[in-house]
Amino acid sequence: MDERRALLRVPINAEVRFRRLPDGEEKRGYVKNISGSGIAFTSENIFEPGTLLNLEVATPRPRHSEGNPDPLRATVRVVRVAGSESPYELAAEFVQIDLP
Repeated sequence: MDERRALLRVPINAEVRFRRLPDGEEKRGYVKNISGSGIAFTSENIFEPGTLLNLEVATPRPRHSEGNPDPLRATVRVVRVAGSESPYELAAEFVQIDLP
């Protein structure tokens, strides 16, 4: 089993905001799943494999808790694009995760 499949993928439905580096326009989509090494999400726009994106995932507030948790912020590299029309499904590997 290779490393990509060794990590658990957790299905989630959360909004993601992202922009192409270094200074792209902000886009939005929805996360399909996330793991320790990467993330899969939808996009109305297509990005070539190798493209670097800054992204921010809105993290859901746990039940019975106050306030909203910090979003996940990371730099990712697109590794795969699926779909022949919008919305596309992008798979990306984490390059850097920004800790609060």
